Amino acid sequence: MSTLKNRDASFRELVAEELKRCSKCGSCASICPIYAEKKTEAYCSRGKLKLAQASLAHPGKLSDKTAAIFNDCLFCLACRENCPGGVRMDKVLLAARELLVEQGKQSKVKHAIFSHLLAKPARLNGVMRACGTLQPLLFQSIPKNSGLRRRFPLPLLAEDQPVPRIAVRPLLDRCQESIQAKRVRGTVLYFAGCGANYLYPTIGESVIYILHELGYDVIIPKGQCCCGTPVEVSGDTGTLPDLIRTNIDVLGAYGYPIITSCGSCGLMLRKNYPELAPLGQKSKAAAIAGRTFDIAEFLEQDLGGSDISAHLSRACPGVVTYHDPCHLVRGLGIKAQPRNLIKRTGCIFKELREADRCCGSGGTYGVTHWEISRGILDRKIRNIVSSEASVVATGCPACILQIESGLARNKLGCTVLHTVELLAWHMGYTPAYAHEKIRFDHLKTKTNIPPLIY
Repeated sequence: MSTLKNRDASFRELVAEELKRCSKCGSCASICPIYAEKKTEAYCSRGKLKLAQASLAHPGKLSDKTAAIFNDCLFCLACRENCPGGVRMDKVLLAARELLVEQGKQSKVKHAIFSHLLAKPARLNGVMRACGTLQPLLFQSIPKNSGLRRRFPLPLLAEDQPVPRIAVRPLLDRCQESIQAKRVRGTVLYFAGCGANYLYPTIGESVIYILHELGYDVIIPKGQCCCGTPVEVSGDTGTLPDLIRTNIDVLGAYGYPIITSCGSCGLMLRKNYPELAPLGQKSKAAAIAGRTFDIAEFLEQDLGGSDISAHLSRACPGVVTYHDPCHLVRGLGIKAQPRNLIKRTGCIFKELREADRCCGSGGTYGVTHWEISRGILDRKIRNIVSSEASVVATGCPACILQIESGLARNKLGCTVLHTVELLAWHMGYTPAYAHEKIRFDHLKTKTNIPPLIY
């Protein structure tokens, strides 16, 4: 009961503070992807803050309807970036969700997955390996270069809701813990994250390949686990410390730069760990934050382009565009670096309209709110079609999964690759598995995109 009171007091305090900053100008509504779909005041930042203010009249109690609205957010950070008064609605919603967990109103399924799988890496590895082996019995690949289609209905999922292809061999099973370069330029750690480990191992292989080719010894610590982003945004503060402790212990055992290939992982390690780490690990968390770099940032800023250009061995005849992941561009401020890397490959680069507008994934949001997520995604797909690109590059595995599903649903001849996958291919990298090679096919021949189908 005391914890519930503390959470409630913290929530009330935060709401009161942010209310002072809100001028009710409506800037948040103009850029909120969810508001654009629902056209209802309660779903933009201003509306949620008003709802939070109204809830203060009932200490310790948030209604089911209020809970549903507070959970209806992508955490794309667009409102935070565009608010003239600097309102931190992201902090208000995090505090609200923590309170909802204390009140027992958050998803029990999510909590079970977080506490019994994400917080126990060995168990998660076993489950994911089993899923990777069994998925051919349950699903069929359609089209062959994207996700999976169910052979029969699954509960809680819409018929057209994307199901990711799980790697038969996760990245951490494929590679040694330490990979040495022939000419040593330095040593780095690679924090793979769940997306590159379980869904798109070619992202991790590309990171390792590029760094190795450029003369870096690469250490991929086997003990790493989920960064904790989905747990944090769900308000599950009971599970989150276990994930943070594990990663701080694993990464803190080395003093080398830490490379990430997911905007959410990078944001968590660099910005959130110092604040969220247990008291005894604050200094270690700060040290980890200070040496964490997104792969595009590390390659472009720390190495420059000349060394990369010298290693290019393939040319791509197609047009490439780029989608900005929310946590990468707004959370970490990384925008120019991935674009520069794409241009260094010699590809024809075309800027994407509304490149930094959320694709609708939002981690678990695309699962729990698929109908709205799909509407947000359709806007992104229309912009991709307008770009006439045959390849969409981005810096987040979750965005890749989301955009792939939209392209597949609309029968569009286009592929989505991580920026480092694109760069690694130009440097000579080829995936080992046939079904993974298919994702790179559009780099070989120019593909015309057919009209958008609805």
